[in-house]
Amino acid sequence: MPRAPPTTTTPDEERRFVRQDVAAERWDVSVDTIRRLVAAGRVTARRLNGRILRVDLAEVDACFVEIPTTQAG
Repeated sequence: MPRAPPTTTTPDEERRFVRQDVAAERWDVSVDTIRRLVAAGRVTARRLNGRILRVDLAEVDACFVEIPTTQAG
């Protein structure tokens, strides 16, 4: 009898890789900003066939952090 596929996911399966322009549009920044994040090692990128590049959307999101503000009171 065939075994059922494992129900656990690997970390790579949980990641969502998107084009650089999609990541840039999400945060309203330039593609060059995304490229700089990749070059600095702050965002993981994967290359296919030496040409197509995809970035990890969760890591792009993590680069942008909320800045606490004070309320006038």
